[in-house]
Amino acid sequence: MRDIDDAGWMEDKCCRGLSSKRQRERANSLKKALAALRLIAKDFGAENQFAEAKKIKRRLLRQIENQKAARLRDQRYDARIRPWRIAVERPNERWARHLVRLETNRQSIGRLRGIQQMDRKKAIEWAIDNAASVKAEELTPAERRAVEMLERGAGQNKG
Repeated sequence: MRDIDDAGWMEDKCCRGLSSKRQRERANSLKKALAALRLIAKDFGAENQFAEAKKIKRRLLRQIENQKAARLRDQRYDARIRPWRIAVERPNERWARHLVRLETNRQSIGRLRGIQQMDRKKAIEWAIDNAASVKAEELTPAERRAVEMLERGAGQNKG
C-alpha cells in the first residue's frame, strides 16, 4: 500500500511483474538502504531512528521523483517548441536586411562626412532608423550577398 507522505512509493506497483528472485533482491537492497539510513539517523543523534530513517527515505524518494518529473517535463517542452525554435532561428529576408544594414551603418559611424556633422549619439540613432527602413533595392552588392548568406544559414557551424 501507499503511505500518504511516501511520494509515490508503492511496493505493490513497483514489484508487480518482477520475478520472485528480483523481488527478493529488491527487498534485500531496500532493507540494506533502510539500515544505512538508520545508522545515519543514529549518528545525527535522532531519538527515533526508525522514524527518522523512514522520513529520510521519503524525502530521498520525493527528490528522485521530482528530478524524473522535471527531466520528463523539460524533454516534452523541448520537443514541443523545437519546430518553432528552428523556424525562428533562421532570419527572414526583412530581418536579414535590417541586420546587415545596421552592421554596415555601425561600422561606418566614425567615417560619416557631409555638410551636417553629427555627434555620436545622433549617428547611432540615424544608423538604427536607416536600418529599420531599408529596402532590398537600396542594398549594396556586398550587403545583398550578406543577406543571402544569412537566409541560407551559411557560415554557421552545424556541430
